[in-house]
Amino acid sequence: MFAAACLALIPSFALVTSQLEDGVVARVGDALVRRADFELFVAHEHRATEFANQALEDLISEQIVFIEAERRGMSVTDEQVNARFSAYEAEFEKSARDAGAKDLKSYLAANQIDLGLFRKKLRPVLLLEQLVRAEFDLDDDEPVPQEKMHVWIGDRMTRARIERVDVDTGVVARVDGVPIDAARLGQRLVEASQRKKLDEWLDELIGCHVVEQAAARQGLTLSDRDVDDGLDQWQKEFRERQRDADVDLRRLLAEKGLSLEALRASRLFRAKLLMEKLVDDLYPDHELRAFFDAHRAEFMERAGRTVTMRVVFLKAGAPGAVDAKFVPRGSDDAKRILEQKLADLNAGTTTFAAIAKEISEHPSATQEGNVGQLVAGSRTQLGLVAQKALAAREEKPGLAGPLEATEGVYLVELLDVRPAPGYEQLATLVRTRAREELFKTLKDGAGVERRPLGS
Repeated sequence: MFAAACLALIPSFALVTSQLEDGVVARVGDALVRRADFELFVAHEHRATEFANQALEDLISEQIVFIEAERRGMSVTDEQVNARFSAYEAEFEKSARDAGAKDLKSYLAANQIDLGLFRKKLRPVLLLEQLVRAEFDLDDDEPVPQEKMHVWIGDRMTRARIERVDVDTGVVARVDGVPIDAARLGQRLVEASQRKKLDEWLDELIGCHVVEQAAARQGLTLSDRDVDDGLDQWQKEFRERQRDADVDLRRLLAEKGLSLEALRASRLFRAKLLMEKLVDDLYPDHELRAFFDAHRAEFMERAGRTVTMRVVFLKAGAPGAVDAKFVPRGSDDAKRILEQKLADLNAGTTTFAAIAKEISEHPSATQEGNVGQLVAGSRTQLGLVAQKALAAREEKPGLAGPLEATEGVYLVELLDVRPAPGYEQLATLVRTRAREELFKTLKDGAGVERRPLGS
């Protein structure tokens, strides 16, 4: 049904056997994802994170060093960089061998520090040392104290003309008029990130390609109206989550270095809107209803019959087993205790609340055994108990038990039983699941090949 509906969207690809060429991090169908494109994607989509803010501050500091060094005619050679790296290697052998690595390179790899970035950052450090020596009249062979380097950078940061620019312009900052472009920020983020994060980011970009290619084959595009409607929906959902219809979204976004205009340009956001159009195009209402029927058991586990109930719980081991150190009683003993309490309830000589307070070993004992409303299903321990109680009561309120569970035995009072929701009540959830399945089908058929990233 659903799988058949999207077959027309999936092109046929031969098994990919060739390796990706240099500078390419992935292939999606016939489209090559180049490293430079990936770095720019990361800069655009993740520029508002604290990690990106720190990377930008580092780039600004480096730019200040480069500008001042150029003004003074200072430079650093490759030989000087190599010599400093060799000095660090020798120092590591003396003092850091207890870190568990045989040399500096393996230590950096073990700590997921990119070797290329480590070496690249030596150049501005060496330039900074030259500038500090000149500023404080230090001899060439005299070590440069870290505090003097911090003082020099701090002083220049206050005097430099620093302008932070919206990344969508292609420039993220200007230092005394010299631009730091978005590609440089993206490169720094990719170089400094661990493999897990890089894989997540590459998955995002691959996902954008998958959706965009599928939409193109279906002849679907985004109009300005589509984007405006998507933004309106996003704002509505945001406000509902915040439970505040008057929340100032522009101010909140600005505090995170974002804007509604930036969201409009976001490739991830636009891919999400395209995915919604694909679902609309491929799965009209009757198809979604068919999907619901085919996956009814799954939906019932997520949002099926709900009950309001109280419980009395006794910890117990396996039937016939007693181990005083770990469980206070065996399952058979627990059932006998609860069967007697059930008889007392039926006789009207006690109440469920009184029994819960007296003997229940469940946290709900302090609330007279009340565990509130929950979905009956196997996703949680109490949901499974509720499912057993419903079966015993034929889905009617009342007493049920004793019921055996993983860690003991329950006596249950079903206070309210609501019928399982139908398609109309779960339409949003059904659509979400349909979208997930469609995307998985599209991605599986897209002939994706990717290069391992990171150290």
